[in-house]
Amino acid sequence: MHSASSFCQRSTRLAESNAIAATWTSEESSPDPHCLKARRDNASAFWCFFPGRWTTSKSKSFKAVRNSFYCIPHGTGADMKYGIELWRGLFISARVIDGFRPAINIDVSHSCFYKRQSLINLICDILNGDEREVKFHPNQLRLNTRLQPEQLSLLIPELKGVSIHTTHRNQDRIYRIKDILSTAVSMKFKRDGNEVSVAEYFRDVYGPLKYPNLPLVQVGSRSKAIYFPVELCQVANCQRYNKKLKACQTTSTIRFASTDAPTRNLKCIDMVKKSNFNSDPFLKSFGVQIKAEPMIVDGRVLPPPRLEYGKGNGGRQIILTPKDGA
Repeated sequence: MHSASSFCQRSTRLAESNAIAATWTSEESSPDPHCLKARRDNASAFWCFFPGRWTTSKSKSFKAVRNSFYCIPHGTGADMKYGIELWRGLFISARVIDGFRPAINIDVSHSCFYKRQSLINLICDILNGDEREVKFHPNQLRLNTRLQPEQLSLLIPELKGVSIHTTHRNQDRIYRIKDILSTAVSMKFKRDGNEVSVAEYFRDVYGPLKYPNLPLVQVGSRSKAIYFPVELCQVANCQRYNKKLKACQTTSTIRFASTDAPTRNLKCIDMVKKSNFNSDPFLKSFGVQIKAEPMIVDGRVLPPPRLEYGKGNGGRQIILTPKDGA
């Protein structure tokens, strides 16, 4: 979510826009038509490639979601309960402005991401909900711990679609959860002509499970379903939360993201400085420099409208002119 952050200054009749100017390091100031055409072609070509290529070069510091680039926190983001957190980033829109000059229109953007943690921790966070008192914690789990049917019904819609990776094998493959079902003890399959449980299989191949009575996650297709115990799963990093936010999460997001225009403008400038555009090799290859300060553009304050009260109700007509925002 993002909103505009520009504001007007009455005394100077100038406005600080949320646009950042980009200049060619070898840019000609000549008004010659050939120079303008070259500038136009360069700007068009540059902005065709900028979003994707800049994201690739900054992939360790930012997570791209369409036109928004979220700064990956070194610790944790703002806690939104239910196993998700709020990240702050930049919404970037490339523009070609007057004189075929390149510019980027920016704004502060916020979005929710899954916390970087084990799947068991995520399950506990979901079951705890927005309660202040923690009722479910991984330290409380025992060998015979089993989830109740009502807890499973709560987890299934929350965990479906979550991307995970496993810890029992040395690989980086990402899986998407399709369903939550049964337990490692009760789920059985054929192996070498014998029927074995998932718990027995993992005991023989990888070592005994700590919590064999916890549910399994199903990944893969229905015809070739794969089952993993939840204790061997980790939530994939930098994973955006795409489900509808709950009321408490929406309230927390609004409180965290809402700010006055001058403060929002300062946040934009701070995020641009953190982005360190001018050290990016892709931008350098195009001979582009991006200024860290917003553009100053001409602006004006429109006269307030007159408000009429009482007309048509048989009473005395009152005409008011709003002043100073009220």
